Amino acid sequence: MKLSETKCGAGYVVLRVDGDSRGTIRLRDMGFVPGTHVRRVSEAPSGDPAEYRLRGYSVIIRRELSELVEVSVL
Repeated sequence: MKLSETKCGAGYVVLRVDGDSRGTIRLRDMGFVPGTHVRRVSEAPSGDPAEYRLRGYSVIIRRELSELVEVSVL
C-alpha cells in the first residue's frame, strides 16, 4: 500500500521509494528507506498534508510525495 493510504496511529514499515526524481531523493534523505518504521500521526482536515513519525522525529509531507512510498503493516 502507499504511505498516502495509511491510517492515523497505525505502524508501518517502508518497503521501497519509487523513482529517481528530486522528490524521491528528498524522501530518502528524510529517512524513508526500506526497513524504516513509520507511523501516521495526524493530517490536515482535507487529508493533505499529513504528519509522519519516523526515526525519532516528525515530518510533514504532501500527498504527492507520500504516494511514492510503498509500505506494509507491521
